[in-house]
This record gives sequence, C-alpha cells and structure tokens, in this order.
Amino acid sequence: MKAVFIILTLVGLALFYPTYDLQVKTDLFSEDFSVHETGFITHKRCHQAAFEAKVKYYRCESKTIWRSLFSKASSYDPEIRHQEPDVLQDLHWDDDKG
Repeated sequence: MKAVFIILTLVGLALFYPTYDLQVKTDLFSEDFSVHETGFITHKRCHQAAFEAKVKYYRCESKTIWRSLFSKASSYDPEIRHQEPDVLQDLHWDDDKG
C-alpha cells in the first residue's frame, strides 16, 4: 500500500511540477523568441542562466508534462501560445457596439 502511494506521488510530481525554458529574443525589433536552453528545475536558475549568458531580453517560460500533453498550442509557437484566451474576449469592448 505504501508503494502504491509513493508511486502515485512520484507520478503526480512528474506530471505537474513545472520546468522552465529560457527563451531569448531573436531580434531587438521583433517579438520573436527562440529557445536558448531547456529543463531548468527552478525559475531562479533560469534567470541565472540568462544573466550568465549576458542576455538582455529573455523570458523564462514554465511548462509541465500535463500541459504539454493536453495543450491546444504547440509549446514553442509564440503566435498561438501568447494569444488572448477565448474566455476573456467578452471582457474587451468593441467600438462598434453601443
């Protein structure tokens, strides 16, 4: 019984614990980012790697195995990944509405 609990706990951690990817801006005048390094366990270590690489414009994107399995967007497609969610579209006002 203890072994089953330990196995389920490890599987849960593996599925839901975030890892971080260091994405670096490819060009100063564009909004495109490219993956520089992957697999950081902590957010702090991702920022340290950016500092060590002397990168000015970067972001540390979190990902989980669960999200990568069930996400609609591919993990590194910035046009799809960083769009506004459909759920929040009704909160934006349109000029042509009364």
